[in-house]
Amino acid sequence: MYTSLREIMKNYSIHTKLKRTFGSILGLTFFLMIIVISIILFISSRTNSLYSGPYKVSQTISDIRVNLQTMNMNMYKSIAETDENNRSVYLQQADEEYGKLTANTEILKEIFNEDPSLLNEFLSNIKNTEEKRAKLSELLKSNANPSIMKISQDYIVPHLVK
Repeated sequence: MYTSLREIMKNYSIHTKLKRTFGSILGLTFFLMIIVISIILFISSRTNSLYSGPYKVSQTISDIRVNLQTMNMNMYKSIAETDENNRSVYLQQADEEYGKLTANTEILKEIFNEDPSLLNEFLSNIKNTEEKRAKLSELLKSNANPSIMKISQDYIVPHLVK
């Protein structure tokens, strides 16, 4: 093949030889560039669908976990606190965290496309937790210390043992 190409190009001037060689290199580069750009666009679209799908679900679940931990920490601090003002600050922070938790669960309802029974079970557990948190919060606000100790022993301590 090389010899036949050499025979064809033998009678051309150097200017024509360089022009054709450079033109063929540019054509090949242009063709390969189009292929590479189309592959990059395809990978980009797949990556965007990955970020808007499973990664977003994972991030939302992680945010819910942080909301629950922060709410739990604030409730423990309010139980241990003896000063009324500090206790109300911790309870207010727990309420704010519950608002963020509610927003994140709404996002999760919209983007979670898997088994709905898992989501329903998770949401019912969140609802039960909120009911107990609200009851404990009301008892803390009313300074009913024996009742607070009973609820915290019945609910919080068994969950710590698990």
